Amino acid sequence: MSGRVTPDIDTVTHQVEFLKQVVVVMLGLALTNALHNFIAGDWAKDFTPPSRFEETFVFCLLILNLIRFFYGNWMSLEKTFDRKRFEGKAYLINFVIVISQSIAFTVLSFYKQLYPYFFIIFVTVLFIDVLGFGLLLTTKDRQRLQLQIQWLFNNLWAAVALSFIINPIIANHKNFFWAAILVSSVNTIISFWISWKFYLPVNSASTNQ
Repeated sequence: MSGRVTPDIDTVTHQVEFLKQVVVVMLGLALTNALHNFIAGDWAKDFTPPSRFEETFVFCLLILNLIRFFYGNWMSLEKTFDRKRFEGKAYLINFVIVISQSIAFTVLSFYKQLYPYFFIIFVTVLFIDVLGFGLLLTTKDRQRLQLQIQWLFNNLWAAVALSFIINPIIANHKNFFWAAILVSSVNTIISFWISWKFYLPVNSASTNQ
């Protein structure tokens, strides 16, 4: 007899669907709040009012990463679980990642105009992703493993770089603000490229026709 317990198929399906609903609700709230603040929000009173130009860059960065992590978390659940197999460890890790990142992005949408806090929370999201992906690395599929490692290092270098930039941003050094925007933008662009290959791999059968 095997000591491994195989849960009911419907239970597995409901648990995964629950996480998907969490992703939709929390990131939907973050998107709505970000749009409202950008269009009709008041400038924060405790900080020097940023220019609309800077605000637009941060807004675009936030929206792109909402899309990036929404799609990434959703497809990760699709790829990790199916109705024939269920790994408790992988589900628990995904649960923590999805809940943590969803809450972080919801909070992030409230701090879009408070740049030091914005980048602190964004760095936290990246480190959560690095830790989660590190624990979920698989050696069963070599190509999948290579893309996972690329994703991990892409977020790791950006999180470390931003960690060194945050303090000068708090001191209101404009050059470091734009450095943070550059680092975040490069990280986001690379992540979309990796995600495309990871979640939408080329169908070798169709390419040979």
